[in-house]
Amino acid sequence: MLTDRPNGISMLLASQNAIATVEMSVLSNLCFADEIIAVDNGSTDGTVEVLERLAGEHDKLTFINAPDIVHLYENRQLAFERSRYRWIVRGDSDFIAFTSGHRDIRNLRAMVLDTKPEEKPIAFAAIGKYVIGDFYHTKAGYETANLGHRVYQHVDGVKFARAGRWEAPVLPGHPDGRGWHRIRLGVPYLMHASIKSPMDRMLRQFRTPWRELGDFDKFPTPESYARSRRPDLFEDGEIERWAEKQNKSLVPYKGDYPEIVLKKWKVQSASIQAVRKP
Repeated sequence: MLTDRPNGISMLLASQNAIATVEMSVLSNLCFADEIIAVDNGSTDGTVEVLERLAGEHDKLTFINAPDIVHLYENRQLAFERSRYRWIVRGDSDFIAFTSGHRDIRNLRAMVLDTKPEEKPIAFAAIGKYVIGDFYHTKAGYETANLGHRVYQHVDGVKFARAGRWEAPVLPGHPDGRGWHRIRLGVPYLMHASIKSPMDRMLRQFRTPWRELGDFDKFPTPESYARSRRPDLFEDGEIERWAEKQNKSLVPYKGDYPEIVLKKWKVQSASIQAVRKP
């Protein structure tokens, strides 16, 4: 059933150890969303402190610190229950929006708000520019990557649930996550900046099997699970060597950047800027 929510955009922003990108993500999306509900589940790198500060500076941002949340769909649902507007965005703290030119996220905002709600609810599938490891590299063939369905029309009874290995808003009568009228976006309005510490990058490969195992008494954290499966990775210097091996498969990123990323580069050291390949 269609709802009578105001025609606006609620962004659900999930975060965990995103210190490299979270501030740029929030600031660049303020012109896109009418509200941003950020939920952090267990950051230890300063992300929580950044979000607390930003929430005090920007009325659009609501921050919820929920370190005990395990599953990503629970993170989304907690934010979703506090949302107020017709359009729901499944955002992440490493999604940084473009704010000028044909990629300007405000163009997407206008498109979404001008879209007439339908009885079969609408879901927009997004694409994004993609960098990994740092702002200077990407995966071969993935400079522009599919990000899945990210903007959804709100309907009564929808809730977030696990959909395979991921999470998705589930419509009443459609436990498999289907039932949406899917619209594909052809312009990358944001950059997915997958920039994590070597430890966090390594642990990402263990998070999904850790959640699926569900033995949180024995393995309360992804790290405890990873240590049981790959103790060799936790020997001196092994995580750094693992990251270096992963980096060898990357290629230079040659695309454009969100304006807020370019602005941040101006205050970075020459040694960091020199990392970029010609």
